Amino acid sequence: MTSLDKVMIHGRRAARVIRADIGGVRRRQGGNRKMRQGEWRQGSAAEWLWSPEPMRWRRTYSGRPDQVTAARVFAASLFAGTAREEDVAVVVAELATNAVRHTRSGEYRGWFGLEVTLAELAYISVTDLGGGGVPTVCPQPAGSDLECGKRGLVIVSKLAVSIGVHGSVRTGHTVWADVSLLDTGEDKVGCEENTLAS
Repeated sequence: MTSLDKVMIHGRRAARVIRADIGGVRRRQGGNRKMRQGEWRQGSAAEWLWSPEPMRWRRTYSGRPDQVTAARVFAASLFAGTAREEDVAVVVAELATNAVRHTRSGEYRGWFGLEVTLAELAYISVTDLGGGGVPTVCPQPAGSDLECGKRGLVIVSKLAVSIGVHGSVRTGHTVWADVSLLDTGEDKVGCEENTLAS
């Protein structure tokens, strides 16, 4: 029986170590000479965990309304203690709701993807399966109330530093938002809407 034991990354090279248990004999396959000899060192777990690269998560969810809540809770938990966790949760909920309501993601066997990067300028994106129109921010006349069901991207644009979209109706869109963790978002209320970037 062969099983993938673990993946180790050293610089730009990735080496797989595969453990094969055949008749009680363990063999390692792949990797460079140092890894085969067990001399490979990466550093401590804390050094790896707190490396300067931003932390990134990707998850897929079934295209059902209850999964929007699951995505929202997951994203909020990643940003706990940043003072922007509720803003991030709102951004994820609005983007995921749009994916489920307005694209093939909400159809039978549909799904949507969530990508979150935790950094001073956090990146949040939701990828859908396409089929609807192109996501756009509808301009609202000054002093008018936002119509229910037509406010998702306007709300996102008020909470984010920038928002954008890439993809196509045929292959699906990724709608993204950059949220600054350096400000609390309070000064965003009442500002002009950001436009979608491509």
